[in-house]
Amino acid sequence: MASPGGGTAEPRLGPVRLALLNAPIRWLAAAIAAAVVLVSGAFGGFDDVTPAKEAIPAFTPGQPFAAGGWTVTVHTVRVLDELPPLTHKEDKGWRWIIVVATVEVTDAKESTLFHTQALQIHGVEGVPAQHADHVAGATDAAENAAVHPNVPARFGYFWEQRAAAPVPAQVQVGIFPLTYRFDNGSNSGGWRPDKERPAAVAMVPVDTKPAS
Repeated sequence: MASPGGGTAEPRLGPVRLALLNAPIRWLAAAIAAAVVLVSGAFGGFDDVTPAKEAIPAFTPGQPFAAGGWTVTVHTVRVLDELPPLTHKEDKGWRWIIVVATVEVTDAKESTLFHTQALQIHGVEGVPAQHADHVAGATDAAENAAVHPNVPARFGYFWEQRAAAPVPAQVQVGIFPLTYRFDNGSNSGGWRPDKERPAAVAMVPVDTKPAS
């Protein structure tokens, strides 16, 4: 079975599909009340942002946010220990932090594989990676699937967190914009995410209930 973003199905995907398709959309009203969020410290790819001078809009979980050439809807953040067939770098000592989101290319230029860089998380103890370790489709858990114009695709963005670190109560998530760049030299264009700064950020509460 193909995912909304393409790709092929893999076996034994029950836990992954449950984690992504059945993820509840819950958040704290206080976390999304502010009109803007001031970014403190380095958040992935935007070290040049000056918190005292620059305000970044806040997105609302569960509602689409237009970020350049695509629209991103962050549904929820989950924390789970084991989620076969996905495996950790090591046999023991890790858990998954999963941001469940829907991505849709809203400009009809062409499809993109760069949806894997649409999101970053910041400030979570025990998470070494800036970008997600895995990005899997919700319907078939396929990785490396393209997102096509005007076809919403739901994904799980998986970060590994050291099990010795505390489970966060909420996670700061950043949505990065998509830009279409045309190269006159090659006479071709393509989508690229803007890594300088996020288009929006929000503190999203974490859901820790089992994927069942």
